[in-house]
Amino acid sequence: MNSFQKFLVFTIIALSGIMLTMCNDDKGSPSSPPGGSVKGLTDVRLQNYQVYNAVFNGTEYTFTLFEGNISFSVPHIPKFVTTEVAGGKLKFNLGKQPANEDLMFVSELVNDLKDRLVLGENSTISAPATKCAFVSSIKNGGGHELMMGNISFSENTYTYQHVFFIYVEKDVDIKADSFSDEIDNGITYKYTINSVDLQLEKGWNILCYVESTKITPNIAELTGIESTYSLAFASPTATSYKWIRNVPSAPYY
Repeated sequence: MNSFQKFLVFTIIALSGIMLTMCNDDKGSPSSPPGGSVKGLTDVRLQNYQVYNAVFNGTEYTFTLFEGNISFSVPHIPKFVTTEVAGGKLKFNLGKQPANEDLMFVSELVNDLKDRLVLGENSTISAPATKCAFVSSIKNGGGHELMMGNISFSENTYTYQHVFFIYVEKDVDIKADSFSDEIDNGITYKYTINSVDLQLEKGWNILCYVESTKITPNIAELTGIESTYSLAFASPTATSYKWIRNVPSAPYY
């Protein structure tokens, strides 16, 4: 299971309502939202955002426009999430406050992120009992799964970017030390999780998880994999980000 597959184990969970609005031109390049804030948002609304298909052809990832329709419904998404794809364009709104049973403690989220190589082992949380919500991807139960980010493969380096959304009921600081390890089971796998110092603000916070992996000497004769994982605040209006349908696996799996 690659880092993408491990990361998307989460179920969508969300919380409430200032508005972040993003629009796309015909090529799917987003314009900046008012203020460009990525912390403490009280509502997130992504409108008219192009959805893409991605395929790995053996040497690189290529993207084509998805032009179909996708409907989403409970129980595959919570009642407080409004989302649909019409003619290949996505509407995705997070705004209504869910019931308490849809939330988790920040400490639980941190443990999940550690398991998925997003955070290092040694971490501190200023208020671990704070309730939070996490949005990673959306599924419809009919074979469609969408995530925001990007993937690329060039000169034997695989880069994976995944934008996600965290809501917290009050301000919370999360810190984690860097962590490195090495595993050798015929192929040498080295990885480093970079240190994290996040000041989450009450409301929605938008972050991006990045994996950068170098394979040696090449896919056909793979003997080594060296990965670096990082997490930081990021604007979802960056032109490099896309909504991608059914992201393919990393080329080295």
